[in-house]
Amino acid sequence: MYFGKGIGGAILVNGSIVRGENSAAGEIGHVSFNGKNCEIESSLSVLKLIDNLKPWLGNEEQQLAQKVEKIRDLLLSKEDSEKRALEEVLQKYFCNIASAIRNITYLLNPDIIILGGLVNTMYEMFGSYIEKELDSILERDVFDNKIRDTVFKEVPPSLVGGNILVLEDFLKSLE
Repeated sequence: MYFGKGIGGAILVNGSIVRGENSAAGEIGHVSFNGKNCEIESSLSVLKLIDNLKPWLGNEEQQLAQKVEKIRDLLLSKEDSEKRALEEVLQKYFCNIASAIRNITYLLNPDIIILGGLVNTMYEMFGSYIEKELDSILERDVFDNKIRDTVFKEVPPSLVGGNILVLEDFLKSLE
């Protein structure tokens, strides 16, 4: 799952990227969510999260990843009453992440789900909250703790994926 201004995704099977007929396989952000005419992207984009937390974040000019790190720092530093208020706002977001992971789990039964994007440490920062939500909606024998952040901490995963596609196309042209 790619967290950024929107939500993206990719599917990797036996070392190959699944593209689908129109190269849209894995685009989880455009899947309907909550039985409404609402896409996952509208519930999980980092922009939406930051917009919901403006009272805590203020209007500082920062990149998205820095703002998400500030959210983590606020969770760690706030006193109990303020922390609970912040956690209440964040709970819906984490619940939506857990619901998306649940849907992916039952649809694809993956070995692992990797979180990344403009925020490459989503699980490191908020994994305990996501796991708490997953525990209430997912049978753990189906999918047991197989979520992690991307290994590309300083590089957007989409850049790596794009380079892989270019290399694959180049190698095919040599055949």
